[in-house]
Amino acid sequence: NFVAQKPKISTHQTSKLLIYILLKITQEYTIKIKKVRAGVIRKEKEMAQVESKDITSLTVHEENLNQYLSSLVPLRNVLEAITSGRYTFLYEKDQDLLEDLLNASLQSEEICSVNLRSIRSLRDSYQIIFTNQLNKTIKLLTALTIILSLPTMIASLYGMNVALPFANSAVAFAGIMAFTAAISIFAVWIFHRKKWL
Repeated sequence: NFVAQKPKISTHQTSKLLIYILLKITQEYTIKIKKVRAGVIRKEKEMAQVESKDITSLTVHEENLNQYLSSLVPLRNVLEAITSGRYTFLYEKDQDLLEDLLNASLQSEEICSVNLRSIRSLRDSYQIIFTNQLNKTIKLLTALTIILSLPTMIASLYGMNVALPFANSAVAFAGIMAFTAAISIFAVWIFHRKKWL
């Protein structure tokens, strides 16, 4: 905190005070950006257990980084204008400090941009993982629906009030059940072979 640190700068040293304030602003942005980066790295390591809250978290991080970047660009413009010496008189030592500050601001901008690219890439990876999980679930449900519908179709045919083969046979029920079980097992084998189950 700027006030809590009580810097040893006089308000008569306007250029030093200005540089100190800008330095503290840049340092705070850098700290915040690095915190976001640490969170993104954690999410990259936990990619196997993706949940919707992870995507929400990435969206929040991305919004924060966009706000930081939109603030860092004008800050860099201010630093460049001050470095030119048109707005305030700068001693040589102050000029060097200001150039270092400008470099730090540029680095913060670059870190912010890199983090934004990482977040977009990670979010795309999450979407691919979600899509694959959804496809597997749909395949499984489709296979189960087909497997369960085969016995239902056969049973519904024999439930009609029309003449059907084996209708008067004593072993008709056992035969129909065996045939239905065989078709269901065959369907399970086909879906297992195609890796849907």
